[in-house]
Amino acid sequence: MTIVEHLPERRWSVGVPVSGGGLRSGHHIVDLASRRAPGGLVEEFLTTTSSEAGTQTSSHPDEAEGLDSFRRDLDAIDALLLETVRQRLELCLRIGEWKRSREVPMMQPGRVRLVQERAREFARRHDLSPDFFNALYELMIAETCRLEDLVINAPVEEEDTVRESVGPRSGSST
Repeated sequence: MTIVEHLPERRWSVGVPVSGGGLRSGHHIVDLASRRAPGGLVEEFLTTTSSEAGTQTSSHPDEAEGLDSFRRDLDAIDALLLETVRQRLELCLRIGEWKRSREVPMMQPGRVRLVQERAREFARRHDLSPDFFNALYELMIAETCRLEDLVINAPVEEEDTVRESVGPRSGSST
């Protein structure tokens, strides 16, 4: 099964199954950096992080190129991860709006337990740390609860503008 993330006007493969080895999960990471379009999400991410990349860690050209290739792959995956988290936060804002309009409480403990258990089970199936995935989801759930709470509890006179004021960019320094 190919893992694909849809982005505006194109699709990006994250991994494809391989036979006879590869990563422990049985997937080979595709060189996404070589597939980026000028001005696209990965291009934007790589441009903003390239000045912070630092110097080579090896004096051997072959080793440095191999590391650079891994870093390009990692940067491309990071760009997809960040975009996916942004999309998740945007969806949670819409959920907050839905809950507000129907007077549904922000906290849904059963749903939180389900999401956390699904993350831990994913980790176990892929020989990863359930504690890491639990901590990751605790952090994401805390942020989505914060956003939903702001949307749900916004004063009525600010109802039309609350989404813009609490969006994922709120609190940023730019």
